Amino acid sequence: MVSIKTKIILSSIFICMGLPINSFAIKIVPFTQKNFSDGLLYTSQDNSIKFLVQEKNILSSDYKSQKTELFKAPLEQLSFDLQVGINKNKFVVAISSIGIAIEKKNKESQIYLGDVSGKTLTDLGVGTNPQFHYQDSWISYYKNKTKQLHLKFIPLLQEKKSDIQLRNDDPFYTPSRVIINNETLVYSDLNKEKEEAIIHYNLINNSFDILFKSENALTRSDLCQINGKIYMSAYDKEFRIFVIDPLATKVSEKVILLFKQDGIFNKNIVCDPTSNKIFFLKGQNQKNQSSIFSFMPTTKDIVEHSLDFVASQILLMDNKIYLTSGSKTYVVAP
Repeated sequence: MVSIKTKIILSSIFICMGLPINSFAIKIVPFTQKNFSDGLLYTSQDNSIKFLVQEKNILSSDYKSQKTELFKAPLEQLSFDLQVGINKNKFVVAISSIGIAIEKKNKESQIYLGDVSGKTLTDLGVGTNPQFHYQDSWISYYKNKTKQLHLKFIPLLQEKKSDIQLRNDDPFYTPSRVIINNETLVYSDLNKEKEEAIIHYNLINNSFDILFKSENALTRSDLCQINGKIYMSAYDKEFRIFVIDPLATKVSEKVILLFKQDGIFNKNIVCDPTSNKIFFLKGQNQKNQSSIFSFMPTTKDIVEHSLDFVASQILLMDNKIYLTSGSKTYVVAP
């Protein structure tokens, strides 16, 4: 799964929890597209599926060389946040005016669901940060105005849904969340003191269980999953990765620490289902460079690869890892 904004747009040795970092390299290569490079939102590995922005206000698809105009607005410039499901049958897109988004940073977008091979869009409502979950059977988005996390079961779009009220009152905060089956949601929230919690929500009986609570208002987390296993990053003065089992009977087994290191990190993690690894970024050093880490949670093997540029974002698109740096995009080959 992937979320990309418009205009796509190891080997120091240290000890971490008793584990040395491996020194073999990750291959980083520039990502180029001869066609649609400026407005490319998504491309599948075989290039059979593409989504692109034309003239800053038109969303188009290119499915097996069949080009379709999906959305057009009279505004000069729009922002598109698009995600294609893991099965590559459906996509979801959040569309908003860039001018309005700059004026009001928490301005919400209109969210649409569509078939990759189709020509029409289904209006889901207003919100931000739409995501697919659990083999594309669920979709979620966050509504900043009401502080609600909206969940919809795609096979029964109008009939089976949940609206979860968050405590968060920070207009710039967006909750992380994962759904690993038709019962289990794990998501993040903030209390009035800006302290973050990771919460298990049962989609059947609507019960809650707090799995993790930060010790201060500086900690921020991210969630991802590999084959039904949930992983969480937590970053404040140090960067940590945990494995989460919300259904564990013992409290001590619900959240288990796997990795930690001091330093400046990006809190975002990407779970790659192909390699079964977790990828994340370490921040800028004195040489104006950053690093990418590859972590295997089952063995705790870890690789750090120094970059000759500062990476601002790490993301997953059709089971490939991408890094962005300014207007440039790079492909990671683990």
